[in-house]
Amino acid sequence: MDELFDVLKASCEEEVDCTLLTEIVDWKTAIDPYIDHKIKGHATPHLFQFYMDGDNPAMMYKEFCTDKKWEPDTGPVYWLVRDANNGWAGPQWDFQPCCESPNPLARDFVNGMTRVRVLHKSWENTQNQWVTQDEHTRAIKRRRLSYWTDHLKKFENISQEESGTVPLQGAFWSSPMPDKQDLPLRAPHVLDSPPRKPCFVGYKKDAPKPEFKPHESVAVNNFVVFRAPDEYVAKGCTFWIGRVQERDDNRIRVKYWTPCGRERDLAKLYAGAWEKSWKVETETNDGWQDLDAIVWAWSSNKRSETGMHIPKREALNALLSLAVPDKTPSSTHDMGSASDTSM
Repeated sequence: MDELFDVLKASCEEEVDCTLLTEIVDWKTAIDPYIDHKIKGHATPHLFQFYMDGDNPAMMYKEFCTDKKWEPDTGPVYWLVRDANNGWAGPQWDFQPCCESPNPLARDFVNGMTRVRVLHKSWENTQNQWVTQDEHTRAIKRRRLSYWTDHLKKFENISQEESGTVPLQGAFWSSPMPDKQDLPLRAPHVLDSPPRKPCFVGYKKDAPKPEFKPHESVAVNNFVVFRAPDEYVAKGCTFWIGRVQERDDNRIRVKYWTPCGRERDLAKLYAGAWEKSWKVETETNDGWQDLDAIVWAWSSNKRSETGMHIPKREALNALLSLAVPDKTPSSTHDMGSASDTSM
């Protein structure tokens, strides 16, 4: 560490004071019991804004600093648990950070010490090779070996001490930044990055569902769900399922599937269809459909033409997509020679 501090001091024109920290405040343990752990997605945004909303810390975020508005639209995200009245549900006393000693039985501590011992042993075994090196290099290696020899002995004698608290040196929440800052405004430089998952912080159940884009998502051999024409909806069949056999820029040719069952009435045949087994519709020829008519699609390795069960996740996504009002212009659905007993 002394050599590192010397390098840091020499690399700066102004005087630098280097301090070796032997312990830090364990903030995570202090506030962990009061954090709402159901909140997800906080690793995606690049910019956060924290502020006090009454007695509870609130947060807004942006995916990139170039975004114009703070998310989410529904209001701030509250990291700490709240009661039924959205009030602070933690203790009435100020936070106190915990000061804990290392746990010699913890897996990360044991594994880390094992790796250090292996490295330390390799240095000991190569001491006879140091005689061919210059004095400066030998001195560095001797100090390094001596340093870790002493610290390994200390680590072996560590016992887990009882946790305690230390007083805060300042306010728990930092002061808000002023609205106006005398800083030059510069156009931010944003590098192109690979596609990332949607930016959302909050409860998973509240995350916006991704928009389905059939022109990008539908491929040959996919199963697809599309809305049935009005005359079929009136008979109790609100959707069709097919498997893509061929596609061009704007259309797909599908082989139609139907729920397994002997019912002749469409309403009865499609009752509980999402949980039923499906088979290829043998009485109907393949038909062409506009890609814009597709509301959901998923890939499958199924080879047989019977016994297909819709995965629960795909069924849920398809139902959510069907619930969105149809914004595409009405089109002619080619169903070949379909009868009322099929699709």
